[in-house]
Amino acid sequence: LGDVLTHIFYNTDLTNDNYFYGGYLLGEFTETCCPRYLMKEHYPALQKAVAKKRLHLVHGTFVEACNQAKGRPFTVSSLLDHMDWMPIPMISAELALLTSKMDLKRGRIFWRSFSDTVHSPPLMWLNASKVDDHDDKVGMYFSTWISHTKDVDFEALERVDRLAVQNKGLLSQLKTGVKIVTFPMLQSFYKMSAANNSKSKHGKAMEAFYAHQKEDYDSFRENMLHGRPWLMHSFPIKKEGKMVWVDVGGGTARNLEFMPKDVVREKFSKIVILDISPSLLEMAKARVESMGLSDIVELVEEDFTNEAAFKNLPAKGSVDVVTMSYSLSMIPDKKMAIKHASMLAKPNGEGYVMVSDFFALPSPMVREENPSVGFGRFLRACESAFHKKWFANDHVYLLEEDILGLMKNKNNGLVNIWDSRERGDIPFLPFLKPFHGLVIGQTEKK
Repeated sequence: LGDVLTHIFYNTDLTNDNYFYGGYLLGEFTETCCPRYLMKEHYPALQKAVAKKRLHLVHGTFVEACNQAKGRPFTVSSLLDHMDWMPIPMISAELALLTSKMDLKRGRIFWRSFSDTVHSPPLMWLNASKVDDHDDKVGMYFSTWISHTKDVDFEALERVDRLAVQNKGLLSQLKTGVKIVTFPMLQSFYKMSAANNSKSKHGKAMEAFYAHQKEDYDSFRENMLHGRPWLMHSFPIKKEGKMVWVDVGGGTARNLEFMPKDVVREKFSKIVILDISPSLLEMAKARVESMGLSDIVELVEEDFTNEAAFKNLPAKGSVDVVTMSYSLSMIPDKKMAIKHASMLAKPNGEGYVMVSDFFALPSPMVREENPSVGFGRFLRACESAFHKKWFANDHVYLLEEDILGLMKNKNNGLVNIWDSRERGDIPFLPFLKPFHGLVIGQTEKK
């Protein structure tokens, strides 16, 4: 606050120039302290634009304004700071609509933020440059950014949030929830009753877990896996197309539905959905066929941590994006999973590894770095232990900082470019609010 006040009173002219605060303090604009379009020399141009109906005022949302826009594409879009309050999917949807209205050769997108870095992954793909804003009249923003559309290698395209599978209602939700909760007690029975031909102990455990809940798997988890839409709305889509995507632990192919079918056909040459559970892949097969994408999407039943899995996957170093959506926490050998993902990804900054999942409480919350003392820190430690024990019953092992360090480890050829976490609800268990997160690694540029 002190820096903001110092900037306002010592670096700006409240009387003759800083109309933002001058207008508030005086209750009106003056001839010398007002926006440029109200100045005497510029006001006739404003009147002329109004007379020619070149100025359109919209009382509504930015999306509504874009939908009403007709005629020539935008060359400048000034978004100011409103995106600071928007979640990832909302920013993604706004950018998809906006860029469809932009001049792709001359367009410029401008915004400012209370963050000193780019604060959302969809904005990260705009290849924006930080603007020198030392003379900013407002003085309370930590960064200002501008993106030139001609310099952007990715496209902000529409995503589909709505699940095609209809929600079967509360009773079905409760039934699936009971199956999950009682699995630790009944897993021996499930293992015996499931048609389970998996070669590995992990494969048998996963098939036993999913075989009896596969029909309601997606609808139940739609309100539980909060990080999945973050991942899919942050998914980088290259303008040039011909992309190869491997979805590790892709299960029922739910992630595929975030992409409109025409986008899949236009931008992807091959998509591989790998999972260790044949029951989930059975559901994936039905979904892929219903979408008419069997010629692009391949289903692979493998343990991703086995070297043999590469025989059924695209060549090493040929994949644009490897995703793991709530699957890394269920893979015993997490280090090998990340290593194999980095081996698949295209080198030299062209490949990405994206992980959304359940996370353990950040270590500063439960260790001595926690500024709270005594009982407060003790509660956080108890909560962390409870989360780990609860999820471990269903073979979910919350991601720890040391595992995430592998996404920043150059030995894996990855550089971490995004890491965010926040709490999210679990259906029917309001007291259980684990951390969900999104981590994005990019192959090291050489």
